[in-house]
Amino acid sequence: MFQIAVCNDEKIIAQDIENMIKKILPKCDISKYFSGRDLLESCLKFDIIFLDIQMENMNGIETAREIRRRDIDTIIIFITGIKEYVFEAFDVAAFHYLT
Repeated sequence: MFQIAVCNDEKIIAQDIENMIKKILPKCDISKYFSGRDLLESCLKFDIIFLDIQMENMNGIETAREIRRRDIDTIIIFITGIKEYVFEAFDVAAFHYLT
């Protein structure tokens, strides 16, 4: 079973992402976080993290840098409406960047 995290400061969007994932992977375990700091403080290991970029206090790029420092194997997929961070996503070895 896949361990998946969804991190987005907009609760409605986080729920929409969770619903889409469950349609494709109904047996996965999904944890939702509404800030990068909450995700990092959980200290859990995830197979895949769907990560928003523009969040209060700690943005998704900063969160991904810390995730990479701790774990090189986690798949990070950025989901954002902002295209300008696409090159920074490669710096943290993001698997995909969805706009």
